[in-house]
Amino acid sequence: MRGADPAVIALGNAEEARQEAAAKLTDWNVARFAAHAANMPLTYWTGFDCESQVRHARLCDQFANQDALLLIDFKPDLARRITELTILTIDDPGLFARIAGAVAAAGANIVGARITTCHDGTVLDVFFLQDIKNQAIEDKNELARIRTTLERSLTGSLKLEKALLARWQQTPLRVRQMPVPSRVLLSNKISNTHSVIEVNGRDFPGLLHKITLCLASLGLQIQTATVSTYGERVVDVFYVKDIFGLQVQSETRQQTIRSRLLAVFDDTDEEAV
Repeated sequence: MRGADPAVIALGNAEEARQEAAAKLTDWNVARFAAHAANMPLTYWTGFDCESQVRHARLCDQFANQDALLLIDFKPDLARRITELTILTIDDPGLFARIAGAVAAAGANIVGARITTCHDGTVLDVFFLQDIKNQAIEDKNELARIRTTLERSLTGSLKLEKALLARWQQTPLRVRQMPVPSRVLLSNKISNTHSVIEVNGRDFPGLLHKITLCLASLGLQIQTATVSTYGERVVDVFYVKDIFGLQVQSETRQQTIRSRLLAVFDDTDEEAV
């Protein structure tokens, strides 16, 4: 399994990252940065590079000073062939699933994602996007379409399942029927504070939406997620807690989680026939 464990991150590395970011924010005073730093979990400071943390700090400041409860930012990176989508909003169950579904419905591919739940109840979600040619998305019209789809999804005016079904039906039949074994692993040994779930199987439009929707329906809170795509295969790793903020210890409950997540792939296999 992959992903950083929130319980074992070195405090020294996090403090060094905070100091480096503070030094770059030359127009911020000590108190302003301290308030921002205190709002971010420890895992955040070792999960992003300094350039990203400085940009996130300015976005957080912008979000805090605007009336709207949603901030969407795009940053195309042609060298890495990805467009970084950053979303700041108020956390609620199923939020990650609605974001993932909207991105897929708009025709973009999610090739990576990181979730940060701030101490004040806001979330800073970062998605790494590519177009159908596996390149960064920089066209203004395409980015505007993704933005509109996100806004409609997060306000409840978009029927995601219908939009995702249309995207799935546009996928070539040979791709839909490509055999890729599915596997779900769940462990409480990797982290002292979280249950770690790895979902491994065939990638398809809207998969991340369905997985995260399933996790939300199971009452699991996603604290950290690492999403990786390798051709037709996806490997998603989630650090989760139950509704009481604890690891999932019950063997029966663990088996239910595995079965429900595997069913996500089984249901799609039936649709592909």
